[in-house]
Amino acid sequence: MLDPGTYTGTYKVIGGELCLDFANTVSWRGTERAHDWLYNFAHFGAWGELVGLITEQEQADLMNAAEQQPDQAQRVLQKAVVLREAINTIFSDLRYGKPLPQPELAILNAYLPEALGHLQVGVHDNEVSWVWSQDGIELERILWRVVWSAANLLMSERIVKLRTCEACAWLYLDTTKNHSRRWCTMEDCGNRAKVRRFRQRAQSS
Repeated sequence: MLDPGTYTGTYKVIGGELCLDFANTVSWRGTERAHDWLYNFAHFGAWGELVGLITEQEQADLMNAAEQQPDQAQRVLQKAVVLREAINTIFSDLRYGKPLPQPELAILNAYLPEALGHLQVGVHDNEVSWVWSQDGIELERILWRVVWSAANLLMSERIVKLRTCEACAWLYLDTTKNHSRRWCTMEDCGNRAKVRRFRQRAQSS
């Protein structure tokens, strides 16, 4: 797939759930235009900052750690891609009423114990919540949150809002009041569809 460069242009955080935005890090999947936003570990870290999983300083620390452990960073990136493809298949199949794909579900379940091993009960201002351990710089810390997001969404009532863009097949949760959202964004695929319909009407008139 093509290297899209940096996180600008066509990539947008539109999924409504972390794991869906992670699945959407391939644009125009299955076409000649397909490009991979997780082209290298630096892009992986940039995505983590973009969606708010890590701060700018934490991303810099993550990149420094990756430079010191290049082989491990490459393994983490490979795991990220495998996880992404599994998540995309799981939720795309669910969107179209297919059974849960067992091989991809097995991948998610294989990643789950490690993620849960870093999840703790924390207290802040007398309120109890889940928190993630901060034991040093872990190259896989972004993946833990993605795995947790996917597992929770699978068991959430919000799963009925799952949709795919009619043009690019990105995944998202339709939270509109009348459940009428058809596109990843109106500015991108929605606008292109409007232009296409306009041209078709012009040609037929």
